[in-house]
Amino acid sequence: MLQLCEDALAPLEGLQGRVDAAEAEAQRAAAEVEQERSRVRRLESRLAKAAEAVQGLESRLRKWLKAGPQDAEQREEKPPPSTGSLEQSVESCGELMTRLESVKPPVTMPSTSRGEQWEPDSSQCSLCSVHLGKRHLRPRHHCRFCGRCVCGKCSKSSIASDHTVQRCCTRCVQPVVQSHTLWRRLTRVAEALAAPTGAGAPWQGFDQVLRHCEEVCGLPPLRTEPTSCGP
Repeated sequence: MLQLCEDALAPLEGLQGRVDAAEAEAQRAAAEVEQERSRVRRLESRLAKAAEAVQGLESRLRKWLKAGPQDAEQREEKPPPSTGSLEQSVESCGELMTRLESVKPPVTMPSTSRGEQWEPDSSQCSLCSVHLGKRHLRPRHHCRFCGRCVCGKCSKSSIASDHTVQRCCTRCVQPVVQSHTLWRRLTRVAEALAAPTGAGAPWQGFDQVLRHCEEVCGLPPLRTEPTSCGP
């Protein structure tokens, strides 16, 4: 009788082991499910923030294209809620960016840094295609505003930027000459010296006149970068 009971309990012990293993596996699966739910909640939160950011960008782009960048910054408001999906908002922003690229940006005065936006040294001027030589025979120069590799004839102008005098090519000098930096420089000279600026003034170039006025006024010259960019 005792042997019969032992024989009957043996399978039950194996069954209990399988039950314990199944419970442990169920607990691991439940923990993984909870982790996945937590990850999904975080992704949903990030998705909601991304959708809100895209909607805000869409609103600002529409305002910029409608009223111009300066007016849009002055009248910036909270973007209205959108009922569209994130995909629709992204698509709308893409269309607005295409329109934005066709709008001519305002003239700015950033100077390019060497090695980042400068054109590589070339054997020809980017503007007049004249052959460029070494340092003392048609030396090559780089415009500090567009980075073009140009000859000395095409880069005679010098523009004040960030408290230094920067070399500027003939294509960049026209929009840059109206910049706030040069206007401030001219105002400083005009306040210190009543120099003739009418039609009878001996003009030799905009920058040359400013330099002459600064020398007459005794103003300290701005630091000038090296002019030659040859090999």
